[in-house]
Amino acid sequence: MSATDYLYVYAEMSAILVGFSAVVVTFRKAEDRSDFSSYTLSNVIQRGLATALFATLPGLLSHVDQLTEHVWRLSSLAFFTFGIISVLNSFRWFRSVKSEELPFSSVRYYILSGTGLSFSLLTGFNIWAGIPWIYMVNITWLFISTGFLVLTYIGTLRTDA
Repeated sequence: MSATDYLYVYAEMSAILVGFSAVVVTFRKAEDRSDFSSYTLSNVIQRGLATALFATLPGLLSHVDQLTEHVWRLSSLAFFTFGIISVLNSFRWFRSVKSEELPFSSVRYYILSGTGLSFSLLTGFNIWAGIPWIYMVNITWLFISTGFLVLTYIGTLRTDA
């Protein structure tokens, strides 16, 4: 199985995850959700779409003749930028919310965001190295962390009800 085939499987699975999240948004009223569960659900959709985008990016870049030798470096640069912006956005949101309003599951989410930063820094190293398996590990982690967010969101559904 080639690296791009491996990544295309993740793109398909994350598209299914985003579709599931969209169904949840459709059938669950916004006033029935807490701020944290709304934020978690929007992050599930955001990370699912990012997984699909970044999983297909190397395959798309490989079709441009001038970029074939820099596919993994450019993909890692785009993923690194997304990771830093995503983690900073999460920290900014958590600082704006009072700690009494956050459920215990937010601690898990906070840890996941911090772990995501370390993987994003690993991707930063890959901007210079251009190693495909490092990029694939990062895409795998992005997909797994999205799955953890789904579990966190399901936990908030029980507390919101």
